[in-house]
Amino acid sequence: MDDKENVCLIKVFVSDRGPVYEELPAIHKGEFTYKLLSSPGLALNLAKGDLIDIKDTNSPAVVVKRGGNFCINIYAGGWLEEKSKSLRLKSVSCWGGR
Repeated sequence: MDDKENVCLIKVFVSDRGPVYEELPAIHKGEFTYKLLSSPGLALNLAKGDLIDIKDTNSPAVVVKRGGNFCINIYAGGWLEEKSKSLRLKSVSCWGGR
């Protein structure tokens, strides 16, 4: 079966204060297994390409296999735009990201 046919939106647990979920595009690989097509903005310990299991929807996703990417979210607050941009470029350069 073609992966394009299995593309869907999944809800990944973020917090039990509500509860809170983040919706992410993924490829359905098995009963509760998905490959992430983008990195999350809120859910921790996940990145694009990771193979995850979300059998328990009231707990964080379990990483079955890392996809080779990492996800860093920087919340700069009152930082100047230029400092934030400089930090991002240094991080990408240092770790070989895009």
